[in-house]
Amino acid sequence: WGGIIGVGFLLLRRQLGRFTVGNASIDSLRLEPGGVLINVKLPIVNRSDLAVPISGFIGVLTYNGTQIGTTYLNQATIIQPRSVSAPVFGTHISMLSVLTSTPLLSLLNSLAQKYLGISIPGIPTNKPLEGDAIAKYLGGLRLTGTVYAANLSIDIDQPLTA
Repeated sequence: WGGIIGVGFLLLRRQLGRFTVGNASIDSLRLEPGGVLINVKLPIVNRSDLAVPISGFIGVLTYNGTQIGTTYLNQATIIQPRSVSAPVFGTHISMLSVLTSTPLLSLLNSLAQKYLGISIPGIPTNKPLEGDAIAKYLGGLRLTGTVYAANLSIDIDQPLTA
């Protein structure tokens, strides 16, 4: 019986291990008291024959290697067999983090212009970044952490795209 259970466990583990993580992208941006909330979509491809729950995330959002916020899974989700789902992860960035980095301030102001049509209140606005400039600054944002899917953990270190 031990052998049958062992083989069954290995087959189950193999099925659950058939995941691919896509590129993280900004889903939305919202101004909140004391900071900015950035929601990030992370496409996950389930190539297995089993539905797999995404139950948690432990991670951070960094800017040029410096942590600017803790990231969390907004809502648990189930990825159906042989399909793609893009769970949303939230990161609250405090105004202190924003104000201590001029490039981050320019980037967040530009993203606020793009997603909300406004600047971050109380912060002087330079000309919003566009094209290559926004891509350059956006390249400094990375989502790093671990997604928990069923009994697996999937490590992530992804740059963000807009």
